[in-house]
Amino acid sequence: MTAMDDTLPRVPGSAPLQNGVWSLVLPGAERLLCRAETPPAFLGELARRGTRIDIVSRCAHESWRESALAGTDGVRCLWEPDADVDYDAAMIWDPVRGDDVRNWLLSLHALRALPRELALWSRNPLQHAGAPHWWRMDGWLDRRGWRPGAAYLGLPEPERVRQLVDWDAYTRTALVRHRRSDQAWKAWMTRRPAWRWMQPARLRRASLHSVTPAPSILESVLADVACASNASPYVERILSSPNGAAIVVLHLLAAGGARRAVLKIPFAATADARVARNAAALEWIGARSAALGRWNATAPRFLARGTSNGWFWTLEEWVEGSDAQSWDPAAKDGATTQLGDYLGHLASLGQPARALDDAGLAVLCGNALGAASALLPRTLAERLQVVRARLYDALRGVPVPLVPRHGDFKLENVLGDAARPETWRVLDWELWTAQGAPLLDAWHLVASRRARDAGCAMGSAVRRWLLAGELNPHEHQLVQRLAQGLDPRYVELSPVLYWLDRIGPIAARGDWPTPAWASTNVAQVLDVLVARTVEVGA
Repeated sequence: MTAMDDTLPRVPGSAPLQNGVWSLVLPGAERLLCRAETPPAFLGELARRGTRIDIVSRCAHESWRESALAGTDGVRCLWEPDADVDYDAAMIWDPVRGDDVRNWLLSLHALRALPRELALWSRNPLQHAGAPHWWRMDGWLDRRGWRPGAAYLGLPEPERVRQLVDWDAYTRTALVRHRRSDQAWKAWMTRRPAWRWMQPARLRRASLHSVTPAPSILESVLADVACASNASPYVERILSSPNGAAIVVLHLLAAGGARRAVLKIPFAATADARVARNAAALEWIGARSAALGRWNATAPRFLARGTSNGWFWTLEEWVEGSDAQSWDPAAKDGATTQLGDYLGHLASLGQPARALDDAGLAVLCGNALGAASALLPRTLAERLQVVRARLYDALRGVPVPLVPRHGDFKLENVLGDAARPETWRVLDWELWTAQGAPLLDAWHLVASRRARDAGCAMGSAVRRWLLAGELNPHEHQLVQRLAQGLDPRYVELSPVLYWLDRIGPIAARGDWPTPAWASTNVAQVLDVLVARTVEVGA
């Protein structure tokens, strides 16, 4: 059902959150034994879905207590495997030396019963000095009586790609037994294929010769996808979203021909709601596509959804093309104008305007103001409360419609051919709502492009262009187009509401990303709001 060999599919394995995508290709097990110096955090997600995990680690007690896994139901940290437990599968994570792998394989024979399957995750030995070579590990598995199975490789790390194209980077590259001179560096690179050197990690599965390997999470999901789509899915590649979801590009082979699709599987609990919201948006828009006129195919077509062994997944149409953020300035200007028409069609599917009361104001801005105030120093919190009072006074009783909102409407989420708007597709509806505040998507389209082009933060874009009203003709036309029929009092304050819409969810997490982030995106914007009282309806 799936094409899986030493180079396909490839999964990332660098950032801590993205490491969780490896859980999708581990063998299915009720009891898992893991040997790791630094236990991977995604084991907590496996435990949340029912797998009981024993981690054999020599990490310090203090380090374990501070880890994300400490206190997780179904996870234990032990000095040695539990002699009274029959483990279905065993895994070694990021061995430092070859002796670690050999000793681990030897220790498995001391268990009451051998695990049915194994998994070995290791960094690329070509870039991590001391790590055992992959071909040696495969030989050790075979000699110990295990049958090597599928191998999954990671995606190139950006730093490795940079080093490939920048010959001057050789002096900062840790290579195994490599003499660091320009000539030797070029010769070394010539002798080794680039793809081998760029792979950051590999996960090799193995099983006893007497057993049939258990399907991984991904294989179980693909079996259900085959039933739902009445087609045979073949994996082209696996990507990892920083939000905690695996993006699996598939080829669906059916009697009527082949087509490509995108399978989304959340591997982190925080991603479940985002993936479900994206699916709900595509379904909602698909049911109303006739009302969108020439934009009826702009959102990808939703194909299916399901749950496989406790893992939620969705399937949608695959979209090709370059993202609009990479287009030239003239094409971006044209896209800004055209996308205003699309947002206008979406807004036409909203609800009639209703006067804002205190409950509506709390949803619109009060909750964000409260969450932000709790994280700010007293002097700044007091300033924010002044802004709150002015917003409430200015907007109470103002009629405002509720409109469908994308939530992250920016050029990076628009794919297609710049010269052919009919090919454009809007992706990533994970922050979707069918009843959102008007104009906020338009302001995000403007602010995100300004921030990207200027290399500045979102708060800087809000200060320099949105609050100051410094818009180019295309941006001005976009806002004017979508402001038709709205109360001028709401339109005037909408940049402030957009700013609160961006910082509110971050504040609700309980902390700012960094003090510098809070200064640039919150404190400096607040200073401008207090100084320019007209912008907050004074």
